[in-house]
Amino acid sequence: MIFTEISAITVAMVMLAKFCTGAAFTVDFVYGAELFPTVVRSVGVGLTSLCFSTGSMISPYVLLLNGVWDPLPFVIMGCMSVISGLTVPILPETRNASLPGTIEESESFATAESKRIN
Repeated sequence: MIFTEISAITVAMVMLAKFCTGAAFTVDFVYGAELFPTVVRSVGVGLTSLCFSTGSMISPYVLLLNGVWDPLPFVIMGCMSVISGLTVPILPETRNASLPGTIEESESFATAESKRIN
């Protein structure tokens, strides 16, 4: 598919999406390093990186679904973005908190956070 005319809104939306993707990568590494306990931190950050890479590999194929229904790729990407955005508030706050060193400390950190919110 060759585009002969690209509107300014399309370019702006693509640039915004690229910015948000870059921000998500950065936040993933910073927040992931704070969230996982020391004993499994490298494995946890590696797993989140694997998920990002898998999504990057699958996304070009999702764009091919416009043959089924033209807005289907946008619906899939939008739904995934909304789902990930809705799950962020479930994660515990890490500001001014000591990083968990063991898995037990990580579990108690998450339960203490949920008690503090409720």
